[in-house]
Amino acid sequence: MEIHQVRYFLAVCDELNFTQAARKCHVTQPSLTRAIQLLEKEFGGYLFHRERSRTRLTELGRVVQPYLQGVLAQAQAAKAQAKAYLSDAPKQLTLAIMCTIAPELLIQMFGRSGR
Repeated sequence: MEIHQVRYFLAVCDELNFTQAARKCHVTQPSLTRAIQLLEKEFGGYLFHRERSRTRLTELGRVVQPYLQGVLAQAQAAKAQAKAYLSDAPKQLTLAIMCTIAPELLIQMFGRSGR
């Protein structure tokens, strides 16, 4: 299972329409359908009843929906934590300075900003 399959599944759950869900996910409808089919193959059953004018969740779809919502929420939380960590992580700057341009002034300037 891949996270994009989870996103597509949840989009179809929200829209109950494969075309609208594909539009919401910014993918083509055949790509979304194929991802859902691969997810169904992995789970071993259909996730949606597909009828001409109506799409609805199967019992299997209703069972896995809350778990996949949790998977997506956890993935988004992990991504946000990683982004926050990297933005707060100290950065190291390496400078090469020629001795003829008064490096002492630069050293003093950078020494003050780190306090």
